[in-house]
Amino acid sequence: MTLQELFTAVTPYLTKSYVKDVQTAMRVLANALGFKNPSACGPQAYLRPIPELMQDLEVYFKTQEAAKPDKPPSVYTRRNIRHNTRILFRKAEDLGLIEKRELPPPRRRRELRAALIAAGAFTRYHPIRYGLSLEQWPPLVRRDFEAYMAKRGTTIKQVTARNIRGQLEDFVGFLLNVRKNRRVRRWDDLFEVKHLRDYVQWQAELYGVRVTTRAWNLVKWVSSIARFEEHPNHAVIRAYFRQLPRPQLLHDPRVYWAELTDLEATGLALLDHATRPPTPQYNWRIERPGLMQTLRFQRSLILRLMARLPMRSRNFLELKLGRNLFRDGDGHWQLYYAGDELKIAERRNQTNTYRPPFPVDLVPQLEDFLRDHRPKLPNAETRPELFLTRSGRPFRSEHFSDEVRTAVFNHTGKLFYPHLIRKVWATTMLERGVPVTTVANELNDTPETVFRRYYHTQARGHHQRAALEVQQIFLR
Repeated sequence: MTLQELFTAVTPYLTKSYVKDVQTAMRVLANALGFKNPSACGPQAYLRPIPELMQDLEVYFKTQEAAKPDKPPSVYTRRNIRHNTRILFRKAEDLGLIEKRELPPPRRRRELRAALIAAGAFTRYHPIRYGLSLEQWPPLVRRDFEAYMAKRGTTIKQVTARNIRGQLEDFVGFLLNVRKNRRVRRWDDLFEVKHLRDYVQWQAELYGVRVTTRAWNLVKWVSSIARFEEHPNHAVIRAYFRQLPRPQLLHDPRVYWAELTDLEATGLALLDHATRPPTPQYNWRIERPGLMQTLRFQRSLILRLMARLPMRSRNFLELKLGRNLFRDGDGHWQLYYAGDELKIAERRNQTNTYRPPFPVDLVPQLEDFLRDHRPKLPNAETRPELFLTRSGRPFRSEHFSDEVRTAVFNHTGKLFYPHLIRKVWATTMLERGVPVTTVANELNDTPETVFRRYYHTQARGHHQRAALEVQQIFLR
């Protein structure tokens, strides 16, 4: 079915006022794809991802602008052509003439929460709110903790300091809110092994495991703090930590696993959705027209970049223009992280660096984002971070995880989370025969760490392959 035949089949179902405009858009699209008219344009040309068609139209518009500098296509002409092109394809999808390429309807937040609880993911959706913020701690405990953090100074990273504070907020909240232990008034009370053992046991009973990751990490941090403070209980705490078993996963990785192609498909679907003209429905959208399109465009760029470069979440959150993302001397977009911007600041007594080129196939989308979409975000002119929230603030770890997880869940039904990309990416590349040294370099890790932490060997067909080999032995 040629493009002209598709238009003819859809015409009876179009509003009369749209027929002529859609016909004009089809003629322009055919020219942009390299055909004289829609009758010569076959399905192999127009049945491609809509973002690719939009890019072809943009190239065509730029060609027309260069050919007719005195009368270039106006902004309104370009917008109307793109809009009417989408009208044709959406109507053809509704009629079943072509395969549906739209983003699936978003699942409700309640459905996502239910799926997380069913999978045993209580990191954000904990069944009991027991934590106590630093401001609510007993005065002496808070004073000595702040003194400890001041002594540590720059010897620990900010992300580490936030993790320590979060762990202790849970621990202090457990002692005061769950155990109602009003005797906890001093900093030294946090180093009582009986309190640590009580917390570990409570967490284990709550989740039905020997030890949880959160409890295991708390004992590790308390032991580290006791060592730095030269606390008399350090030896006892360290001995207790060494006897704790390594925590096991509370969930089935298959529930969370999403392939690289799933992330790319989700990103392209969001990109298609983002290129539609804005339809104001609420006051805040009217005040900032195009903001929803910008947010979808940003999510698309994040997911597609994540599928190509398996960086840690922190590297996406702290990605700064001019510092971590810039053009090199040859005009190519480059990423650069060094020292404390990475999890491992030094390797072999030298500053650790991570400098991959920005993926070439994402450069057009990046430049579109910087030129057309990012300026629509609040504080875009003053904030150096590439990715910002709808309120113009840098992403927090929890918010970033929610953004990624919700987008992937809407499209695939998988409870994917950002850090899992490292395991997915490493497993995919190793199974495709990519050398482990290359994989380790892209992860900014060592080959030993790649095999130990990021190579997912379960539920990936290994048992089936082994069974086939065994059968071949007996059939000989």
